[in-house]
Amino acid sequence: MRAGNLRHRITIEQPVETQDATTGELVTTWLAVDTVWAEVRPLRGTEEYVAQQIKAGLDTRFRLRYRDDITPMMAIRHGGRRYDLQPPTEIGNREGLQILATTRGE
Repeated sequence: MRAGNLRHRITIEQPVETQDATTGELVTTWLAVDTVWAEVRPLRGTEEYVAQQIKAGLDTRFRLRYRDDITPMMAIRHGGRRYDLQPPTEIGNREGLQILATTRGE
């Protein structure tokens, strides 16, 4: 994995459920696990009309150095957007990870 391609900073986040002190409702917040260098490559964008609203999606491929703690329950934050992850795939022999992700725009 060439270091020159890893030129974007991304934050890996994991969901944490806490209970609201006022209402007792469970609230999901996102806790930053780590900030790493990655290659970010947009793949395609889509727009669809659902429930009288336009929903936009952006499929993106992230490549980063290998780590074994990333799960599909986590998210990536990049450029002010949060991306939902698909299961990561290994590049080479623990050389790196490729993660396909989708964001939902408003």
